[in-house]
Order: sequence, then C-alpha cells, then structure tokens
Amino acid sequence: MSKLRTFVGTYTKKEGHVEGKADGVYSCLFDSASRELKVTHDAVPSINPSYLAVSPDGLTLYAANEMFEDLCDPHATLSAFRIGGETMLKKLNEVSSNGIAPCYVTTDRAGRFLYGVNYKSGSVFVVPLGEEGLSMDVMQLIQHEGSGPTSDQDGPHAHSIYLDSNEQHALHPHKGAEQVIENTNRETTTKQHNHNSQRQPEELHLLLVSGVFLVLYLRFHETQQSAGLADTQGVVHL
Repeated sequence: MSKLRTFVGTYTKKEGHVEGKADGVYSCLFDSASRELKVTHDAVPSINPSYLAVSPDGLTLYAANEMFEDLCDPHATLSAFRIGGETMLKKLNEVSSNGIAPCYVTTDRAGRFLYGVNYKSGSVFVVPLGEEGLSMDVMQLIQHEGSGPTSDQDGPHAHSIYLDSNEQHALHPHKGAEQVIENTNRETTTKQHNHNSQRQPEELHLLLVSGVFLVLYLRFHETQQSAGLADTQGVVHL
C-alpha cells in the first residue's frame, strides 16, 4: 500500500517557543513511492493540537490542545475527531484536560481510556472513551510535585505517559524533578524513581542511570522487559 493516511497536529497560536501560524489538524496522504505528503482537506479548527493519537480501531483521532495560561479558561482542552473516508475529519467533542498545556495523549489497547499529561501544570489524567469520542470529563488526575536546578525545571512538568505490555503499570517522566513516576493502573498506588538514584521498579526492570540529564521520553523494548530513556540532549540510556 503506497498511500498512507496521515494526520498532522500543529500550533495555531503564538507561544513562547513557537510562532503558531497553522489552522488546526490537517488530513494528508503520504505516498511512500514518491515520498510526497499531500494535504487533502482544509484543517479542522482546534487550538494548538500539538499531539495526536489514533484509536486502536482507527475510527477516532484524539488531540492534546497545548494551551498555556493565556488561552485557558481556566484549563486547556482535549478534542476527539471522527476519521471518515479519504482522511476527512469531523470534530466530535471536546473536554477539559483539568490542567495547563497538555502535550501527550495515548489510549489503552481496547480503546476504553485516554491517558495523557498536562506539561505546564505537571499532572497526569485519564479520560473514559465511548463511541462518540470523549465520553466525559477527566475521571482521574494525578498531580506531580517538585522542581529542579535549571530555569525550565521551575515546577512539576509531566512530559509523557506509557503503559507496560500488560497495561497494569503506567510510567510518566517528570521533567521538573528528574524522576520517572510509576503508577499501578486503575489503582492509587504511586512510586517515584529518581533519575539519579539507580533504583529499579521491580515489575518493569527499568534502569534509571545517574547523570545531569533530564528525563523526557521513555520507550519500552519489544520484549517489554526493559525500557530506554532519551534525555534533552538526545542521549539514549538503556
């Protein structure tokens, strides 16, 4: 199959780190033979839909609308879109993220929950999903605490969230305090693993190396027995 349906998230408003001149979520076709990416429809309006995730059944697209304080009333939002024929999108609904500047969203394999993080306010959220997208507001919010020595570590900054292969545990890097936080999924137990302490979560065998780098991204290996961390300078730790 040479042509792939593709969706592009953007910034539509000027923020401190970006000009924000786009119009929303773009529907595209990528031709792998010619290596051409072609916009097929006008953008569906949404404010700063900077991160996108497609539902497991391929019928719904979810967006984290990365809205900072000047755009929030009082919180940022999450959006759901129906994916139609020829990459056409139709906006279904929108709910509050219960925080500031959501920058990452993902679903479980069954497509029952949307997991995500609010970067600026430093929190992790869970939203139940239904046939019409986001079925209700945030059902659970976990607030990070702490800060670090640099100017961009002025408070808790959640950066992403990852489920293990059994979807029993969730890990979310905390940039502000150089930690990876582990939660038992659908329970309230929380463990914190300092980036500098070389502690290992028992269930995931995750090695956290010592150093001065900030933990931002985490990827599980295919075996799901370990994970790799990428820091702000592009160095990968396994």
